[in-house]
Amino acid sequence: MRKPVTLGCGHSACLRCLTSNLRCQEQQGHPKAKCHICRMYLYDDTSLKVNIALDCCISELGVKCTNNGCAWKGTYQGAERHDEECQNRLVICPNRKCQVKMERKKVASHLSSCGKQLVKCKDCGKEIERDQISRHKESGCIFSVIPCPLGCGMSLPW
Repeated sequence: MRKPVTLGCGHSACLRCLTSNLRCQEQQGHPKAKCHICRMYLYDDTSLKVNIALDCCISELGVKCTNNGCAWKGTYQGAERHDEECQNRLVICPNRKCQVKMERKKVASHLSSCGKQLVKCKDCGKEIERDQISRHKESGCIFSVIPCPLGCGMSLPW
């Protein structure tokens, strides 16, 4: 439970999970969410307050990283910060159209060859996805140049 909150019925829940659940319920057309234990109606997430006693107990629990190959151990309080930096955590490529999942430590090498990485066209300066740059030069770049077909060594406009 990250940031445990106490509900109106007295039960506790994770603030992030509960907020997500409330939004999901609203999107499905259910005006009111219910407590996951007693099914009492919850009205909104604005009245939820962190249960300080429970939060203190949880934050001192000993935990270890669950990412494959990581040996980190610490307190629950430090786990979220570690998870944001863990090199073994699976992440999605930051390029908007690339959905490749990899360990964080492999992102830099992936980006050097990712087809969805935006690169500047050397001729016009426009940012194009790496795997589309050839097509851009062949059909869309008005500043694109080609070597002279007669072999004189000059470059000619496309």
